Amino acid sequence: MEQSIVITKGINKREAVLLENNEVVEWFFESNDRPQMVGSVFLGKVERVLPGMEAAFVDIGTGKNGFLHRDELLAFHLDPSDLTEKQTKSISQFVSPGDTIAVQVTKEGTNEKGPRLSGVVSIPGKYVVYMPEGAYVAVSRRIESEYVRASLHTALENKLQHNEGAIVRTAAANAPIEEVERDLVFLRTLWQKTLRHQEQAPALIYRAATLVETLLLGYLNEQVTEVVVDDIDDYRLMKQLVQTDDKDKVKLYAHKGSSFQSARISAQLAKAQKRRIWLKNGAFLVIDETEAMTVIDVNTGKFTGKFAQSETVLAVNKLAAVEAAKQIRLRNCSGIIVIDFIDMQSDSDRLAVQQTMERALKKDRVKTSVRGFTKLGLLEMTRKKTRLSMAKTVTVECKACAGTGAVLAGHGHAFMLERLILEEQAEALVVAVTAELRSLLVGGGDLYKERLESLAGVTLFLVTDNSLPQAKPYSIDFAGSYEEAQKRFDTMAQAID
Repeated sequence: MEQSIVITKGINKREAVLLENNEVVEWFFESNDRPQMVGSVFLGKVERVLPGMEAAFVDIGTGKNGFLHRDELLAFHLDPSDLTEKQTKSISQFVSPGDTIAVQVTKEGTNEKGPRLSGVVSIPGKYVVYMPEGAYVAVSRRIESEYVRASLHTALENKLQHNEGAIVRTAAANAPIEEVERDLVFLRTLWQKTLRHQEQAPALIYRAATLVETLLLGYLNEQVTEVVVDDIDDYRLMKQLVQTDDKDKVKLYAHKGSSFQSARISAQLAKAQKRRIWLKNGAFLVIDETEAMTVIDVNTGKFTGKFAQSETVLAVNKLAAVEAAKQIRLRNCSGIIVIDFIDMQSDSDRLAVQQTMERALKKDRVKTSVRGFTKLGLLEMTRKKTRLSMAKTVTVECKACAGTGAVLAGHGHAFMLERLILEEQAEALVVAVTAELRSLLVGGGDLYKERLESLAGVTLFLVTDNSLPQAKPYSIDFAGSYEEAQKRFDTMAQAID
């Protein structure tokens, strides 16, 4: 299976996709307005301790206080008592209001909740995840050779100091032991430098890896044949960061505009934002992401089948399981996920569908657990939450329906319009936008307009039109020559005035 990574950079954001045989399977997003928090370490101040919840709320300086459970406290982790005894102790025995503690974000916050925190810090490298106070060594389960596992475990155990811990990543399986050890030493040095520059709480003391760094550390492997970027600065940075053997994989997009023009990436991402997904056989999925869980409903749609009803149902459900696994990974759905397959009478059919689902999910690097069918015939599963889902990243509640549905957020529309502009091949564009969207797209006073024009290789004529609907607050009214665009712009501006 051939994999590739494609990265596109806009004015205030960066997007990336992982492709498998030219099909988008994972989407990544980074915005100046919504920075990635998972992995960042803060010096926090404990605001409240709630023994009834065995939890503390910690001010990390980002707005909403973070949630820290007793079992995630460093003091709890280092307590020499056995686990059963530790769990009888109140959180008040480990932390008090006003305490200053280092915490790491493990789960992004939402509009209603602050981020989830841990006091056991971990710093990811290419081959090792370094834990300054981890006190143990673990080796990735994906490294199957017992000899390699034992060699890596022994090598790192001999390199650790004091209470340090480490997790050996899958990439270490084919790396020289010396390189794995150097990775550990580098991460230790990085953390020690961080500690020397601590500030008064609350404060950020270690910033999580950028999108580019995350992709290089976690995704650049033997299966990836190329990494395509459309920004010269990103290209130069990646050339500096990657290992010598992988430098030739990094390529600068050779055409004008966004690298997402290749492999119909934008079209695939647009499909992933739709509620209804059609399957090749005429059946379809309906995907709803709620506060409590993600619900996927399977419908036969136009598919009738040529065999007995049970065989038809099984065929639809197995195909739906494969597509559901793909959509879960692409949309980055997490938490509780429930799939309502078409009713099956046979336990063997349900088992076949569950096994199909489990096989399809093996490609997903995020921890996922299929729990089986409930008495009501619903397939239950869970998926670890690390970053926001695609829906929560680019949509907001719809004001018109009082929160029963969702529309693209203002910045989501700005990202979509920017993507369309970057993909246009015309000399000039006339674009009508609301005042709010104009500010999000090119900044106040059109601060970033020239930069966007330079990136896209077009001249932009922006017309402010506040009568455009919330559902789509923009319209590309003309794409063509500069002279004709100028005429259209003058006519539209006069009409709106």
